[in-house]
Parts: sequence; C-alpha cells; structure tokens
Amino acid sequence: MSGKIVCFWGSPGSGKTIMALAVASALSKKKKNVIVFSGDKLTPSLKVYLPTVDITAQKSIGPLLMSNRYDDSDLATRMIVHPDTEYICFAGMAPSDNYITYQEFSRESVVRLANKFASYSDYVLIDGVSNPLEDTMTLAMLELSDVTVRSMTADGKGIMYSEANKTIYRDAKFRYDEQITVLGNVKEVSPYAEIIAIMGNFDYVLEYSYEAEDKMNAGKLLRDFNRSKGVKFEKTINKLTERIEGV
Repeated sequence: MSGKIVCFWGSPGSGKTIMALAVASALSKKKKNVIVFSGDKLTPSLKVYLPTVDITAQKSIGPLLMSNRYDDSDLATRMIVHPDTEYICFAGMAPSDNYITYQEFSRESVVRLANKFASYSDYVLIDGVSNPLEDTMTLAMLELSDVTVRSMTADGKGIMYSEANKTIYRDAKFRYDEQITVLGNVKEVSPYAEIIAIMGNFDYVLEYSYEAEDKMNAGKLLRDFNRSKGVKFEKTINKLTERIEGV
C-alpha cells in the first residue's frame, strides 16, 4: 500500500484542523484507512482530536521524530484509533509536550515518518500550521504532498496573510497555483462578496457550522449532520473529498 499524502495549511482560524478531521470522517465512511498527523509543538494536537481520550506522554510522536530510530511496533504504540471508527488513526504531540520539549525536527525524520504512514494507509492527512517556516513538517509537506489544501479566513486578516505568504511560497517547489483553495470558517457576518471581489474565486467555500464545532469538541466523527448548516458543511466537505480522491 502507498497512500496519498494531503497537506492542509492556511491562515489562522480558517478551519485547517476541522477540515482535516471532516475529510478524514468522509473517507472513513468509504472505508478508507486514514492517518491524521500533526507535528505542531505550539498546540499539541492529540487532545484536540481526541478530547475524551486519556492521552499520556508515551503517545507523543515527538521522541520518534527526534531519534529517527523506530520500527513498526514503536509506531503502533503511539498511534491512537478513533473511538468511533477503526478507519481513522491519529499521530501527534501529547498534552505534556510544548514548543521547547523537543529541538526542531529534521526534514529527513519528518519525510521518513510521513512516508511510513503512507505505507500503512490509504490517506495521510497532514494538519499543518499557519507559519510553515516554523514547522518542518508543514514546510516539507508543502513540497512533497500529493495534494495541498490552502485555506483562508473571510476577513481582512485572511487577505493580509495570503498576500504576505504568497511571496514566500511562490517558489515552483511549493506548487502554489496547483493548491486547492478554500475560503473557510465563513459566517453570516463575513464580508464574503468583498473578499471574492478582492481575491477572486475559491475552489470551495466552507461555511461555519455550530454542529461541526460541537462534534469536534466532543471528539465525534464529523459526518451525518442533521442541522441545515451542518448538512451544507458536509456537502462541501464531500465535494472536497471527492476532489482529493481524484487528484
């Protein structure tokens, strides 16, 4: 098996994590094996993904990224299966980790681990950060992922973020113009029309859903919504998922 690596990144508050979790949920419904992977040391991810699960320091992926010496059994002990489906696993930093727990992870160790996960699964979803220059994993995956999803908030900060970062990541190796674009976390008060007038069209517009946020905060699968905003959110995620599958 050689799975597809998908990297999610973009402006702060644009819904990178909830998007990755929702795509994972959509893929799991199709019985695809998915690993959601984050190396973010500033905001340790495992408790965000799994708020109801007891997560110890022994579950952190950090020591493996630092040592670069591990086998399949070492990886297996640090991966956590979603309580509601066997098709989603998580790998990331434990609640006890912080920005100074580990030195900067090497590009070699990040790439090796991502490729290792891809050999286990159908999809590896990289939950990237907003500043890739401060996160080796996001920066490496912007170059090497099979699919990149770039999201932006529907406000002035989103515009400023996109304009500032466009000059940094215009290098051909980042394939900036090939990335899937999402205007994320769009609310009723968001100046949607004004943003489109300035930035042009996005591939997808993902509206905010209380139901989606509630499910994420409860550690539930982000699928099978009932409320109108949730149903619309899920329809957009399903279209995005189909696009990712087709790349």
